[in-house]
Amino acid sequence: MSGIDVLITGLCSFVPCPSLQEKPDEMIVLLVESYNPVPGHLGHHHGQHELHVPVLVCPEKYVVRGGRLRLPDMTFQPTPYPGNQDSEDVMAVFYLDDQDITIKPDANTELEVELTPVKNCTGSQSSFNWVTPIEEVNPGAETVRDSCFASPGDSSVISRVYLRQGKITTAKLATNLERKILLWKFEEADRADSYGPSESKPKEGRAIAAVVGAHFDLDEEQGIEFTTHLLHNHSSNRRVETVFAHAPGKQLRIRIEPTDNYRKIWIKNVPWPDILQVRNLRNPKRDDHFAHIYKLSKNSASVAKKVPYTKGETCLGDSGFDNRHGAGTDCPHALMKR
Repeated sequence: MSGIDVLITGLCSFVPCPSLQEKPDEMIVLLVESYNPVPGHLGHHHGQHELHVPVLVCPEKYVVRGGRLRLPDMTFQPTPYPGNQDSEDVMAVFYLDDQDITIKPDANTELEVELTPVKNCTGSQSSFNWVTPIEEVNPGAETVRDSCFASPGDSSVISRVYLRQGKITTAKLATNLERKILLWKFEEADRADSYGPSESKPKEGRAIAAVVGAHFDLDEEQGIEFTTHLLHNHSSNRRVETVFAHAPGKQLRIRIEPTDNYRKIWIKNVPWPDILQVRNLRNPKRDDHFAHIYKLSKNSASVAKKVPYTKGETCLGDSGFDNRHGAGTDCPHALMKR
């Protein structure tokens, strides 16, 4: 068994159905819209904000062509850099704006979520428990509005990915440029970098997931199919509008068959420099973009917009593979509930 990994990163929230305690048979990934400012979030200067774009990315040679299969919207050649463990092949990009995405591997398996207990820096790096639990870091903001799961869908959700098979793990923790695992704290943006509004001593930081993976056990000759379905009658992305204009039922399939040992497919909701792997890397301090997550909350108007920040404190060891979205531009994920 070689397997295929679908790696998810960027501005998104994971919603297990039912809850993790009840052994979910579905994990819904809500990719959050970032066009509009976050209401009440004073620390977020939207004029300086980078737009996050939802895409599927994989080596172009993996894409199966023919029949009614969907073709890439664009391709790019990654820029080589020292320590690259990502693919150096020409990469295919599919726009995922305003779409529902379901994943069907050639071999059926049950959904499994790796839930080894973790605390701060200790425990299995692959545990899904590293995904930031909103219920813990910002109580009252953890429940997603029903409209985010409806059809045609809530305007705060730009894409939805449905995971119903495979093993879900943390594929990479958020790191600094040296790949050391960072400790993060959560506070409202105008109080971040301080002890918080009423604390006399620093909070205890925690490691957080930056890439979540869904692993599918497949033989080398097997592949995986993504069904993309337009959420609305029209899309804000003109290319998506054109692609789906004559699609039966506003639905198209993408078929991926890996032909080498890389065997990774990315779903990203990140700015273009991270999609194209040309980011001028830096050590992170805080992620104001995380505040967009609260658009999904039933209490979005009233909850504090707490964001992750770091003083640069690290754990022992490093975290997973090196890639251009994996150092200095990590976007923490969120765990929420229905």
